[in-house]
Amino acid sequence: MTDDLREERDSLTLHCPITADLALLRARLRDFATIAGLSGPRLDDLIIAVNEATGNVLVHGGAGTLTARADAVGVQVDVIDDAGTLTAGHLDRMPDPATHHGFGLYVIRKLCDEVQLDHPAGRSRLRLSMRYAPATSPEESGPRSAPAGPKALRQAALASPRPDAAARKDDERMPPLTLGHRHLPGITIITLTGELDATNAEQLQTFIRQCRQTPADELIFDLAGLHFIDSTGLRVLLDASTEALGHGGQVHLAAPHDMPARLLDVTGVSLGLPIHDSLTDALDAATPPPSGTTTSTP
Repeated sequence: MTDDLREERDSLTLHCPITADLALLRARLRDFATIAGLSGPRLDDLIIAVNEATGNVLVHGGAGTLTARADAVGVQVDVIDDAGTLTAGHLDRMPDPATHHGFGLYVIRKLCDEVQLDHPAGRSRLRLSMRYAPATSPEESGPRSAPAGPKALRQAALASPRPDAAARKDDERMPPLTLGHRHLPGITIITLTGELDATNAEQLQTFIRQCRQTPADELIFDLAGLHFIDSTGLRVLLDASTEALGHGGQVHLAAPHDMPARLLDVTGVSLGLPIHDSLTDALDAATPPPSGTTTSTP
């Protein structure tokens, strides 16, 4: 199937195969939803939720398609998994605090206005809906005036470039994941730049094992350059925290912002891991006091 941005009946529609290039899929969906009129935190929430669904297809199914539609109410995305293994029971599960699994579907439920699951032709179809603005009462949950109606969608589609891989310049995309590290006494700092998702989370996991000085190190993840993280990447950070705590150390997260900060908040991880506004603050918290120093309690 080829990617296609076209008018279908009275709405704008995007069709994409789900491939291992999740970053490109996120970029295409962002282009589409922006043209439709979705913006701000609700746009980010849709990107986060759809990424969880498509990443789940890659991990558990391996093949599928994404179809997005926009109308006067909002944006609706169908994520189809050809394996057909997703069930309503999976949707109802809470994340497992011991294994750090199950955050993806939990995030989808928390962020989307509506989530539906059915199984046409034996495939799993997860339908995620996001209105242009949140409904504040039952009367406001139906069709309403939106930033882009069908006519505006058609005009925007004609005036805007198609979000095709060939048309998108390399410098318009987020960089791939880049990792760096440095050591201080008793502290390992790992710097993440770019986007962290199901396709490269194992890269971070391997990097942690290779560059950590000792299991008891205080481990600081500098997230100032990280523009995106999904639940798979989050699990790597939580696994590192569990290991550190088991050896008397601790994990610190420095300078998360935008979508990474949103994911930490919606999953509740921000309540359980030390999160700092800057790398300097994280270093202050992770640096042990000088030998012989005692801490007094006022």
